[in-house]
Amino acid sequence: MERLKQYRIEALLVLSLLLPIAVPRCSPAETLVAGLIASLPVPPPPPDDAESAEYDALRVQNDRLTQEVARLRERLFAKGDPTRLVALDQAFFNRHPLRIEAEVRGRDSSLWRGSLLLSAGANSGIREGLAVVVGETLVGTIAEVGGNTSRVRLLTDPGSRIWGVILSGDKQADGVIKGTAAEYLTMEQVAAGIGRPGDSVFTGSGDERVPRGLLIGTIRRIDDIERNGVAEIEILPELPAGRIWIVNVLAPSGEGGD
Repeated sequence: MERLKQYRIEALLVLSLLLPIAVPRCSPAETLVAGLIASLPVPPPPPDDAESAEYDALRVQNDRLTQEVARLRERLFAKGDPTRLVALDQAFFNRHPLRIEAEVRGRDSSLWRGSLLLSAGANSGIREGLAVVVGETLVGTIAEVGGNTSRVRLLTDPGSRIWGVILSGDKQADGVIKGTAAEYLTMEQVAAGIGRPGDSVFTGSGDERVPRGLLIGTIRRIDDIERNGVAEIEILPELPAGRIWIVNVLAPSGEGGD
């Protein structure tokens, strides 16, 4: 029973990831969601026996919540508020329809590298460069692949480079988002006046293996360091690495394993 309770908490977290962009800033609903996420305890690692009945139930629940998040996203975009949501690149998902599921088996959070070790590799269809997600939130990209394991380069890894986009009213800023080995990311050479703290940041169209429109995180600070009209933006990733236990790797058709 205790393990099932922990699984319900993790499932609730997955569903909560997209809710902050579904409500107006500083609204009671957003405050409630923020408090809910902050109060969730860090769950223990998944059981050693991945085929247990309890773990199978978690996988089913994770798939269901992923589908619910996708439907919520579609309804939000249909409301016509482009400042809060970037449309997913559906053409990408036509080319990459597979979601290869993997467990997190290890973590590296050193100053030189931020990564996750996954329980699936080349034998399951995973290749270098593929996007790794939880729901519609980007976690990182595949950096190394073995036969039955692979390593995810997290967004916070100093070697991470992801093309991002910020929408602010009728203005848009595109640029490379870099890992810093800290809890935040940076986006440099952005025109001052675009975006504000709390705005959402999404993936852009600069990488053929990462679809446009995945949620990356939120702006935490904007600095116009030299007062020359060009700003540096600090971004908090949407999903802390310590709360990631099951991920999906977005793979092209024909690359998935059994």
